[in-house]
Amino acid sequence: AVHTMVRELGMQFRYVSDRMLRLGEFDANRYKALILPRAEAIGDAEAEVIRNFASAGGTVMADVRPGIYDGHCKPRNAGVLDDLFGIERTAKPSASKVEIEGIGAVKADTGVRVTTGVAQITAGGAPLFIANKVGAGSAYMTNFDMSSYPRLDVADTPEEIAEGTRDLLGKAGIFP
Repeated sequence: AVHTMVRELGMQFRYVSDRMLRLGEFDANRYKALILPRAEAIGDAEAEVIRNFASAGGTVMADVRPGIYDGHCKPRNAGVLDDLFGIERTAKPSASKVEIEGIGAVKADTGVRVTTGVAQITAGGAPLFIANKVGAGSAYMTNFDMSSYPRLDVADTPEEIAEGTRDLLGKAGIFP
């Protein structure tokens, strides 16, 4: 869903693998943003590289439940990047459908609350779009499954949704 969204906005991306992060092959100077779609398993070494990237001025974006498993897919008590996104997990509920005005129903994690992050959109008692300042950079988390985000190339999707998504990427210096 994230790949489709980026392409629908007229943009391209490069893949960065966990191996590149772990082995020091990731050249942070080549990137403005690091997008972590469905990155539920993140190792400690990879998390440190991601944190350093944001602190040095990069933008990190993730969707629901980043780093809740370690690099071997073992459950963690807390997400390894929860501090980066300015959240804490209060429970481990199943996904819940919540309504976002102008978007519709999305599958969200209602067991999340903000700490240092700022909930810019909330619904059903859950923060759905969280922004957090990190050193010279920033971290953004959509606390919902991006597969429930509307397709931007469909005629009945409001243009405001595409504009908002473009604006978010623009904050990271990313433009078509």
